[in-house]
Amino acid sequence: MPSFFGSKMPVSVRRILHPVELLGADDVVISRCQIDVAEVRPGDVFVALSGLGHDPQVVAYQAASRGAAAVVTEQFLPELGVPQAIVRDAGVACALLAQALEDYPSRQMPVIAFVGGKGAVVAQTLVQRILEDVGVRCAVADPLAYGRESFSRTSLWGRDPRLPSRWLSWARQRNFSCALVAVRPEVAFRGSLAGVCFEALVLGDPWGSGLPRPAGSCSAKWLSLCDQIKPTGLAILSQEHPFKETILCHLEVPSLTVGMGSPAEIRVNILEESLGSQLLLLRLENEVHVVRLHAVGRQAALAAAMASGVGSAWGVPLVDLLRSIAAVRDFPGYFEPLTYARPCPVFVDNVTTLGELVETLEQLRPVTRGRLFCTTLFSFWEGGGKNPLAAGKATMLTWLSRFLRYADWIGVVSPGSHGAVDEAGSHAQLLRALRNCGGNHSSLRIGFFFDLDEALSVACRKASSDDVLLVAKVGDPAEDYTETGARRKPLRRHEGV
Repeated sequence: MPSFFGSKMPVSVRRILHPVELLGADDVVISRCQIDVAEVRPGDVFVALSGLGHDPQVVAYQAASRGAAAVVTEQFLPELGVPQAIVRDAGVACALLAQALEDYPSRQMPVIAFVGGKGAVVAQTLVQRILEDVGVRCAVADPLAYGRESFSRTSLWGRDPRLPSRWLSWARQRNFSCALVAVRPEVAFRGSLAGVCFEALVLGDPWGSGLPRPAGSCSAKWLSLCDQIKPTGLAILSQEHPFKETILCHLEVPSLTVGMGSPAEIRVNILEESLGSQLLLLRLENEVHVVRLHAVGRQAALAAAMASGVGSAWGVPLVDLLRSIAAVRDFPGYFEPLTYARPCPVFVDNVTTLGELVETLEQLRPVTRGRLFCTTLFSFWEGGGKNPLAAGKATMLTWLSRFLRYADWIGVVSPGSHGAVDEAGSHAQLLRALRNCGGNHSSLRIGFFFDLDEALSVACRKASSDDVLLVAKVGDPAEDYTETGARRKPLRRHEGV
């Protein structure tokens, strides 16, 4: 991927960011947009972003000294020496400039966006199969995508708001017929998708049933996403979405609602569940059909209904649509089975919040004949870094008690940059606190480890053929490795099992 994002045709900063407070010039015409001061060339526009490991005000002055034609900033910078565009959100402004510099690829190629929790990845995977089975070549970008026709999740959903526009341009230049994008709400709200026009926007339940909403999840951000749907586009909305009524009142495009056991235009019910699949009753286009989905859980069932809505709107015959859904066996990061796992079935699951892990364990419990074991890598606790005590013992104990409602044993892997002595001390404190509030029995159902392989070895020694082992990763979806001291190992390294 190039180090700068350029255009053959210069663009106007005032026109792209309108309305904007532009100081020092009536307008600035640019052909490149930079966020790294080291890459600034004379004539570039520099966007002063926060969260990149530097003070945005300091690097703005450095960019001006390197010949930047203008600086985009969230606050006025005195004596900057070059024009400055003052915006509310520098990330959104950067994404808008990048879309313009790439000549708005989403206006020339259909983009289907899936915004939600883990169900968004399931819906995107199903839609990809549905469309490709009828000859629609899809480019795929999602937080867990891997394969020939997808971009690395780390590169695409990093802190650079320009990357989605570049990826869409890449897909258009390679003559893909459609682009599929699955993101979590916090990624969408970060502004990277600003300026993208959606052919279809699929909004699932963003946090799962009964899970706490994160801060900043106001309806205005969801409505802003809906405003990016093309006039000829479509919105598909879960009945469980917390802002469903507000969004439906706001929409100016056709919409479909999807629900489970509730009035909706597309309804789905779970008839039967097993460890690797579930049998669904799908009501679509005034017809009732039974389809086998090779993913378990409520969110997966709703995702299948949403995918059927996208396929139906695309004109895919219903019989072909259901056949495609039943044919999908693997869902990246969603209950991925390890084919040759011993001594018990092993599933790998990517979850990005502790609440989502609780929901995952809750889904596995009814279909597990024996005991349910879980090894999980915590790259954060609510409110605090990699030290498991940073959020306080009370918060940790609350989460651990919720895990133990469904799991028979939890192996907690909490590697970090702090020393092993401190880590060991933290583990001992937690076990003492757990023993004091839950008794010895609860404390014996939890193990603390420094390394994932060590936790997997203990779990496999405890397990028998009727048991199930869940290998879960909790944390930033852009992280695809575990860190132990100075060593990094890929998250998908499962030889230890």
